[in-house]
Amino acid sequence: MGLDIGDRTLGVAIGDSTWTIASPETTVRRTRFDDDVKALKVLVVEHEVSLLVTGLPLRLDGHHSEQTRKTQVTARRLAVALALPHSEQDERFTTVAAHRTLRAAGLRMKAQREVVDAVAAALILQTFLDTRRAVPPARSV
Repeated sequence: MGLDIGDRTLGVAIGDSTWTIASPETTVRRTRFDDDVKALKVLVVEHEVSLLVTGLPLRLDGHHSEQTRKTQVTARRLAVALALPHSEQDERFTTVAAHRTLRAAGLRMKAQREVVDAVAAALILQTFLDTRRAVPPARSV
């Protein structure tokens, strides 16, 4: 499962069981941490998720920022609450790339806002999958 963690939303993507393809799944509107976990647990069970991959929002120069630290804390808390191993993936430019992809697909800005976080999560997860050439486990990411 790939996550694009924002202050107001969680973009969610699911990887296939061969660890080859990431697909946008949904966007969770954040309210309370416990509610975030509850929504994600449903997806973890439904898709038999075995790994949580979260975007790491680095500065353009590659250094950490306050947002990086904040995202890492949330990601670690989610991984513990979901009882999943956790990896981070550089997410620089994923939201920009997601907007470009959606614009190229002909979506208007309002429609883009509804799915851009899930598409960004799919880009994060796809990058992670593309850079790993290990033998895949038997369950979905």
